[in-house]
Amino acid sequence: MKVILSRKGVDSKYGGYPITLNPDCFYSIPIPDNKENDFEYKNLNVKGENLLEKIYKCKKCKLNNNDYTKCHLDPLIFPFDNIKDEYEKTKKEFIGTFGQCGVAQSHLCKNNVGVNDIFLFYGWFEYYAEKNKKNYNINVIWGYLQIDKIIHLNKENSKEWQQRFPYQPHCIYDNYKNVSNNNLYIAKKWFNDDEKNNIKGFGLFDFKKANENGLANNPLVLTSTEDYNTKRTNWRIKDIGEISLKNKQIGLSWNKDRIIDSNGCFTASPIGQEFIFQKNDNIIPKPDCKKSEKCQNYKNCKQVATCKNKDIKEVSDWAIELIKKYHRN
Repeated sequence: MKVILSRKGVDSKYGGYPITLNPDCFYSIPIPDNKENDFEYKNLNVKGENLLEKIYKCKKCKLNNNDYTKCHLDPLIFPFDNIKDEYEKTKKEFIGTFGQCGVAQSHLCKNNVGVNDIFLFYGWFEYYAEKNKKNYNINVIWGYLQIDKIIHLNKENSKEWQQRFPYQPHCIYDNYKNVSNNNLYIAKKWFNDDEKNNIKGFGLFDFKKANENGLANNPLVLTSTEDYNTKRTNWRIKDIGEISLKNKQIGLSWNKDRIIDSNGCFTASPIGQEFIFQKNDNIIPKPDCKKSEKCQNYKNCKQVATCKNKDIKEVSDWAIELIKKYHRN
């Protein structure tokens, strides 16, 4: 099972401002897009409240110094009011989707991302801390999708998927028709196909619950917040499952040459969309491991590959735990 950190939502180029992080209203804002698009920001409503007005600094997103009124509704892992109404009218079941194409899709394909793998979507937020009266610009994980199916939209019956997912831009807009690797990732209905746990295979995270022990201990926050002046790309990898890393280098695509500093942090690549954890590059010993010293330096440990005590924890375990603990129903 692979884990992909997927950068999605408004940023400095697409939108112009961070999202105001409201623990009671924790949502991402999709990027602006007027190409053949008919979904307007004014329809970005949850329970009658417009998200752009509630958690964004302006009523319009910007791109190339122009105001945009329409948005690219992808990933679509939550039904906004009008979408929810439409699905209820047609008696269709809402299932999360995510579309990708171009270089980013080629990267996912090259790394063999497939069924059962997990996307963790993160974005740019501004958080006001009451305790020290300061605003933090941070990268925060806001949603997830576990892959059930991958549809090559230009090779299969596109009309079928247009009807099934009438709001997914990669299915419905003509500007994707000539993109050879236009792919659609469809989420599982239930996480890990386990209906008994009542956890959907897609959805949003509960920031308020994850923040019970403060911002510095919030597992959804990627950015190190120990230093107020730190850049949002200064990620605290030590808190991503408390992972220790082989050769002090991060096993994350597009970031392989990044060195972990003494504080367990590294500077994440500011460019790119899909960052894939490489299998077995990231492990930690469990607290009760009697061979913890060897596990931390597992390259020289002959027990790792055949460890019967299962003292090794991979990134997928961290992602699964994150979803189980902090998913939002």
